[in-house]
Amino acid sequence: MAPMHYFALHKSDPATYIEVNKHGADFQPKTERTKTMNFRKAYKDWRDYRNTVNELSRMSERELNDLGISRGDIPFVARRPGH
Repeated sequence: MAPMHYFALHKSDPATYIEVNKHGADFQPKTERTKTMNFRKAYKDWRDYRNTVNELSRMSERELNDLGISRGDIPFVARRPGH
C-alpha cells in the first residue's frame, strides 16, 4: 500500500483534509464520518480492554497462575494486541 500524504484545504474547514496516494489520485476527504469511525474504534478498543481486565480480575490466584499471569500483570496483559 502506498504511503498517504495529507494536505490541508486552506479555504475550508481546517479539520477537513484530503488524502492523496503516491500517484496523486483517489482523493478521499477526511470528514466527520472518519472522525466518528476513529472514535468508535477507540471506544471499542477501550471496552475490550476493560472486559479483559474485568474477566481476568474475577479469576482466582490459581487460575491466573495456570495462565502464567500474576494479578499485577493484568493491565499489561489486557493491553497486548490479540489478548
